[in-house]
Amino acid sequence: MASGGYDIRAHAVRAALSNRGRPSYRPVPFVPHQPVQQDATGTGIIQDAVLPPAPPEPRRQSLSSPVVRDEGGLQSRGGQRSPQERSLSRSAGPSRPPSHSPLDSLSPPEAKLEIFVPLLRTPVASPPLSQSQHTVRPPQLPPATPPVPQQYLPSNRRNTSSRTSSVASTPQEAPQLSAWQTACLNEAPAVTWEIWAEGSTVYRSLEGQERTQEAALCDYMHQLQLGYVRQPVLGDPPAEISEWLELTKTTVDRIGPWDRLDTRLVARYVANLEEFVFKVADQFPSPPYQSPVRPPGYRLWLRHNPEEKDIRDEVLTTFVHAADNPLEIITQCTSAQELIDHLARNRVWPLPWFGAYRRICRPIVQDHLRSRASWISAYLDLLDRRREVFFNETRGFVLQEAMYLLAFHIHEGFPDPLPLRRRTMRFIDWDAIERQTRTTHPTSLINRDHYSTLYINNIIKLCNIGKPKSLGVPVRYVNAWFLAVQQCLNHTLQVQFNQNVVPTLEMASEMVSIMQYAYDYLVISDRAEWPLHNPWVPRALFQQLQVHVDGKFEGKRAPLLTRKMLIDGREPMSEDEVKHRYLKHLKAQRDQAGAPISYVRGQPRGARARFLVIS
Repeated sequence: MASGGYDIRAHAVRAALSNRGRPSYRPVPFVPHQPVQQDATGTGIIQDAVLPPAPPEPRRQSLSSPVVRDEGGLQSRGGQRSPQERSLSRSAGPSRPPSHSPLDSLSPPEAKLEIFVPLLRTPVASPPLSQSQHTVRPPQLPPATPPVPQQYLPSNRRNTSSRTSSVASTPQEAPQLSAWQTACLNEAPAVTWEIWAEGSTVYRSLEGQERTQEAALCDYMHQLQLGYVRQPVLGDPPAEISEWLELTKTTVDRIGPWDRLDTRLVARYVANLEEFVFKVADQFPSPPYQSPVRPPGYRLWLRHNPEEKDIRDEVLTTFVHAADNPLEIITQCTSAQELIDHLARNRVWPLPWFGAYRRICRPIVQDHLRSRASWISAYLDLLDRRREVFFNETRGFVLQEAMYLLAFHIHEGFPDPLPLRRRTMRFIDWDAIERQTRTTHPTSLINRDHYSTLYINNIIKLCNIGKPKSLGVPVRYVNAWFLAVQQCLNHTLQVQFNQNVVPTLEMASEMVSIMQYAYDYLVISDRAEWPLHNPWVPRALFQQLQVHVDGKFEGKRAPLLTRKMLIDGREPMSEDEVKHRYLKHLKAQRDQAGAPISYVRGQPRGARARFLVIS
């Protein structure tokens, strides 16, 4: 249990081929990263580099054997050798079969990659990514007859004799890395979870101890999800139950005493996730040599508020998602936000960073890719049959998830997770999606989830905290709040604009509330600037803003926001129209124009408020 994670080695095929169809996760010592391979059996299990068997010992020739010529060109008859031959033999060391050298076993250039890959690689210049650099060649095994070089044999099989070989060994050069491999090796992110999990640390670089803690919590969450999904049931073999308990206990011990009373959303999510795993472990008796998985005396801190209940329900629904029927669940969805939340629960099958298969190994990754792709395939099947899938709002999340899954196929050599995707070519340009997947930076291919309810609650609603309540608020708090609005809302609007996505009613309502508060504050104060990039804001959101002049509404009051209004007003306003209808009323614009007009201020409540006239 050196690594302590839910890993698997290729030679442990017993669990992968069992009637339950779940691979084992017995940890193994760390080995250098091997280049991606495609197995020939279709099982997804990549066997270790196959070393050719050692050649048989040459038979001893009789005295009547014919004259033969050895490697040095000297003649001998059978087992009789001249003094010159014996002298050369002692200096040359053990003899080798004729016409074979240590480099002959690596004759195909691809075979060198299969056996020798250094742990630390020298970064190379990153040329533009192209399709040729990402082509995965099928593995080529070395020939079976040549001997195995000594440096690739286990220590107990190496020839430790002090005699030197007659053939000088040539040092082998490390293979050059592609631009994709270089980026994955040098720019691996500290955490690979969704944006909603970052919360208050979003768009802020983590350093030192904080970065280490977040990375440990992210890894802990993935391991708990992996352990819960692959939990044993009553009636399983005792050895399998004992192995699961031991691995889960190792996972819990690795994180140590973390802050389970943290009020952040991701901390409450992990705490509830951990409690579900503890309840599963409590059902099984612990082996006599092992302590229970649950820490001694630990009980979950239940916070009696709606947010805690929502998190607990989300964790439970996420686990139920692993056993749901995708086609049936998607058909029953009655709103776009409900469908997005179901698709976002694919997080129950975590995926590692590209090329980092130490904790979550390739067979488990392939199984998770297949499970996550089943939901996207069911969505595309309903879209092909022209069923209602709320395509205008959900296409953004579907494209993010599809690109994430295809990246493992295009760059890492896994089987195609969406083989029937081209049936929906009249709705989605899959050729453009594949080109974008080949040329996009690895960190931008992760599905960071910009659409789910968790994202709305922990990123968009985050801007409702720390709002400047009056003009007397210190300017640093005003700047901090407007910076949060600029980062969170602008980034969300940019993603939706680039993917031509209509925001859901739930997300649009929160955005309108924040926009209205920022607009009302800037009408009476010039201590900040308008935080949004107008070409990304849909017309429907701007039309919900209310302008008050001398205590009266400027123009008509906006009607209640509907899905049809969002679809019809998905295009942005022109910059001149935005300035003429809205931005000209801001205090900074009035002072610049010298217009002495009375405007209003007040305490906004949501998107509507009661205002007082201020001269």
